Amino acid sequence: ASEATAERDAARREQQREAPDDDVRGAPLTTREFADLWREAENAMGSSTSDVEKGGLVREGNAAGSLTNDSGQHRAQYGRLLFGACEAIAGHLRVTPADIFLDLGHGVGNAPLQVACTVGCESRGIELMEGRHVVYQAMAPELYEAINNMDRIPRVGECNLICGDFCADEHWAYCTDATCVLVNNFNEIFGARGVKAGEKCLDDRVAAIFAAMKPGGRMLTLEPLRALGPSRDEANGLRKRRGLAESDDASYFSYEAVTLEPAPRPWCVDEDDRPTDEPEWVVSWSALPIQAHLYTRLPNSLPDGAAAFLCSARDCCGAKTLENDGAGPTAALDVNKELVTECAFCLAPRRAAPRHKGGTK
Repeated sequence: ASEATAERDAARREQQREAPDDDVRGAPLTTREFADLWREAENAMGSSTSDVEKGGLVREGNAAGSLTNDSGQHRAQYGRLLFGACEAIAGHLRVTPADIFLDLGHGVGNAPLQVACTVGCESRGIELMEGRHVVYQAMAPELYEAINNMDRIPRVGECNLICGDFCADEHWAYCTDATCVLVNNFNEIFGARGVKAGEKCLDDRVAAIFAAMKPGGRMLTLEPLRALGPSRDEANGLRKRRGLAESDDASYFSYEAVTLEPAPRPWCVDEDDRPTDEPEWVVSWSALPIQAHLYTRLPNSLPDGAAAFLCSARDCCGAKTLENDGAGPTAALDVNKELVTECAFCLAPRRAAPRHKGGTK
């Protein structure tokens, strides 16, 4: 963007911050408005998003062995969530203007931009591949230019995306301060498909980030985080079967399976820019519904509600709370910010999360 445009954007954001009431600041964009403005930005760029995605800036990193980093990652498969899916995800995450939304692996930045513009909250994102981040850096000014040309001043949240590795300690606070997190880890791309043999899965780092979030934090993933172990309801069900008392310290999260469905959308148009009843896909790579996994951090008895869990072994002192003459729960994170998956007292491994088939747990 030109210096004059950047100054105008800054002045407009300052006007929003200093506006005394919502009559001046206005409502956030609707998803339809955002979709229309995104297309205006594409026209200004001279290329559609789908065309840009066919180029090397975005495709780099898709092939196995195409990258190396300190995390042992050897590929970074690209895939984009479409407008309706992003709207649904914001709804499932219950994002409000007071939240901090984070996209782990933000690609070209469309999801955090959409949430910032349609909810009015702060949005963050971190993307490993520099080329994809460059596309975001080119697209965002054109989008803001289109927003600035609207007849009204919408309530748009700050969107601050960075290029980096979310496994790096320097980005730990940036990630864990978020209150709502989106993770497109579809088809094990943050699991065995994405890392070298013998290396820790990226999903383990994602699980650690979730465990470090404050109680009330939410995370939605496209593959389950089995390293987290059982949810509180599942853990208490096991405790009950083993004759142990149910406890809020049994686990540190709740779980819900949700399905993202293709559907006709009011912003969908055909190649001639005419409205169409064709269903909008959930994602850029498939016309099928996508099952997602919603995790909510629950408070525990450790200071500040830090994540913890009780052992499920009948004879372990770590199976009982301090109030019940036990040793109390095991902290879910160690000093190296890694997820703890065994009892601190008997070293029994924590049960893996069951393979969910839907519903709430």
